[in-house]
Amino acid sequence: MEYFPLGDLQPYLSSPLPEKDVQQIAYQLLEGLSFMHDNGFVHRDLKPNLQNILVQSKKPDWWVKIGDFGISKRAEEGLTAFRTFGGTPGFIAPEILAQHGIFDDSDFKTKGEYTVAVDIWSLGEISFRALTGEQPFLIGSLIKYVRGASPFPIEMLQTYNVSEEGCNFLISLMAPMPGDRLAATNALSHIWVKSQNLSSTMVSAEIQRYVPGH
Repeated sequence: MEYFPLGDLQPYLSSPLPEKDVQQIAYQLLEGLSFMHDNGFVHRDLKPNLQNILVQSKKPDWWVKIGDFGISKRAEEGLTAFRTFGGTPGFIAPEILAQHGIFDDSDFKTKGEYTVAVDIWSLGEISFRALTGEQPFLIGSLIKYVRGASPFPIEMLQTYNVSEEGCNFLISLMAPMPGDRLAATNALSHIWVKSQNLSSTMVSAEIQRYVPGH
């Protein structure tokens, strides 16, 4: 396995990161999620600590990789939903919390099922915390948000001068209903991260390490 002497992402989130840093990190995580989701896999426990997001290099040129696939799962052929409870408090999508009775299943009409959109919610949580140093929701405010009784906490992002495009990006990742969230592939084309076509040179070099003849 690769050795990551810089550890995982969590220690670098002790204070808010510059917006351009979070753009780099979010883009790379989306690349990984897009590959996983296109092949039918859901990570289910995306978070910055416990070796889930590993740091190959830090600013000014971040390079992060998704790790810890211990509770990842692939949908059975012909199915697109998952049912087993999994994840870490603070990064779990609300439709999974419904399995713990925090929401009524009727709030989502999922019948205990969920999709790869749970990873997109987790990415939104990570990006929000990276930009602000704070979590977007406590349980009470999350319940109100999901039920349409309170708006997305955009003012927390604005306090840290996050751009309008950045605010819109996070809102699209953390839509209450899974079907309203951006798919990973589509999110890669969002204006906020599109410019981060992160050193395709680094990505190509990494791929070539595993291609015969290189």
